[in-house]
Amino acid sequence: MEKGIVVSTTAGNYGPCMGSMRNGIPWVLTVTAGTTDHWFAGILTLGNGLTITGWSTYPAEADNSEDYFINLPLVYNKTISPCSSIAMLVEASVQGIVVCDKGDVHIQITCILFSNLAGAILVYDKLDPYELKRMACPCIAVTSKDAAVLINYVETTNKPFASMKFQQTFTDKRPAPLVAAYASRGPSPTAPYVLKPDVMAPGSLVLGAWIPSTSAARRGPLKQPLYTNYTLDFGTSLACPHLAGVAALLKAAHPKWRAVAIRSAIMTTATPLDNTLNPIRDSNSPPSNASPLAMGSGHINPNGALDPGLIYDASPQDYIFANTRSVYYNCSSSPKNSYPDLNHPSFIALYDDDDDSKGLMVRKFRRTLTNVAATTAIDRVNITTPEDSMLSVWPEILDFEKKYDYERKEKGAVSFDDLVWVQQNGTHTIRSPIVISPLVALASPE
Repeated sequence: MEKGIVVSTTAGNYGPCMGSMRNGIPWVLTVTAGTTDHWFAGILTLGNGLTITGWSTYPAEADNSEDYFINLPLVYNKTISPCSSIAMLVEASVQGIVVCDKGDVHIQITCILFSNLAGAILVYDKLDPYELKRMACPCIAVTSKDAAVLINYVETTNKPFASMKFQQTFTDKRPAPLVAAYASRGPSPTAPYVLKPDVMAPGSLVLGAWIPSTSAARRGPLKQPLYTNYTLDFGTSLACPHLAGVAALLKAAHPKWRAVAIRSAIMTTATPLDNTLNPIRDSNSPPSNASPLAMGSGHINPNGALDPGLIYDASPQDYIFANTRSVYYNCSSSPKNSYPDLNHPSFIALYDDDDDSKGLMVRKFRRTLTNVAATTAIDRVNITTPEDSMLSVWPEILDFEKKYDYERKEKGAVSFDDLVWVQQNGTHTIRSPIVISPLVALASPE
């Protein structure tokens, strides 16, 4: 940070439990993972001409073997339809494509891979199919609704058959992005006084280079290996490099900005909305609106970060001072009385879940904003108050001729929302998430 270097780190893949955050240290950019608007598909064409599009990442055309999956017998047999026993599938000696019942897709894919099946149809209803990231066997995952149509065709047709086509990609999937279920959640056990993660980037099923000599999948009774130069993978480790690239572009555009300013620009311009213009959702079951403890400030918006309008700036000394005051480094302090006032682009108020007192919790924050727009501007605050809380901000209007401080107080229970500064000319919108959260177990220093 002192040398102006932006450090982009992963949030970790230990979600969705609260407090599972890794790399939640205050001075780095902590990145979580979301899905993309791409749908990797397989197309099943039934003998009656009906087509069903499902999810598949099987690389069938890696060796130009597409003809292998044309006009194969389609089988639905309740004895083997759980698809959870290799021995049972092998003993059945089924030639063709088997329709599996809804079950554990990991077990089913393994059993199909080591059986004699030409292919299989899986039933999968989750919004984020990250579990199916690398299908090593020729499978297509369909919804329960489509599976019912498929089974009806098998049971009412004398000799049902079907063809499978793989490596189909569709864009503009909705809703997207979703917060990935595997991504770690805040608060950070090591530094809970700073809201983490900071921001979300594409991390689920990102296409990247693969070792050409290592098989990506297998095909047919002889389990012939299939090779490819690229494969799909997932994790916050895939999301993190996106932010490193964005930070590099911002540094090139604004060489005099400090690392903290670049992080602020990324965070305050991130979007909390998906491509349906609704709040980004968490992919856990049942799906719900994502908390900043899951997605940080939202999904990255690189173009917006180029011209953020206002930034929350801080010096390396500010972070050193904040850490010396934190409970993480000061064992004599308690979380209630140890709340460093770091100039961070987000807010988190922690409360003790075991505290039975009926009094109101009060948290006071001070922030300093710097105008980096091309011209001076007047910004007006727009507050969305978290449930069961009261917020006050002073001043409510910022007339930027120089730096300006503002204060905010919070009272209440668990919830989240945001504080937004809107320029009167409508050019810039500077958003900061607000979270009221229970304390998490403190991690010991490493």
